[in-house]
Amino acid sequence: MSSTFHVRGGRPLDGEITVRGAKNLVSKAMVAALLGEDPSVLRSVPDISDVRIVSNL
Repeated sequence: MSSTFHVRGGRPLDGEITVRGAKNLVSKAMVAALLGEDPSVLRSVPDISDVRIVSNL
């Protein structure tokens, strides 16, 4: 599987993905969610300092 996704087109993205990885990746996912216009749902978010800092943005 490719580690890079290139998104092209003029249509909104919709869907769900499951991401497994290091616990510090969630802060990056939170920042990415801020860029969208619609609500995003992140599940199983660890209680770490990075998450608390990003949640205050």
